[in-house]
Amino acid sequence: MAEREHPPMEPGGWALESAVARSEGYPDEFLIPSEDERRSLAVGQGAKLLLWIESTAEHIPVCERMWVLVVDRLADGFYAGVLESTPETLGGLVKGDRLVFGPEHVADIYTGDTS
Repeated sequence: MAEREHPPMEPGGWALESAVARSEGYPDEFLIPSEDERRSLAVGQGAKLLLWIESTAEHIPVCERMWVLVVDRLADGFYAGVLESTPETLGGLVKGDRLVFGPEHVADIYTGDTS
């Protein structure tokens, strides 16, 4: 099986993948919220992101879909969120980490409990 390409890793050993690009590559299989919905998240909503995490054991990047709770709307349309999911891959991210992301990274939106 061919290894999927992933975005460049951040210094902590993780990277965000564009949900828009994934959806464009698999339009019938990977559906995402509309651009308007992705650009109008409110504080308190959950956003599902595609996170590549480099495994500390095998040093192989693994993609996980994880929820973040939006805690702030930043300049230029970006968001700050706190990771609500516990990564299965042991690597550079843990539940509670703060992430900055854009509307292009949002794969799903949830208004209830994301844990």
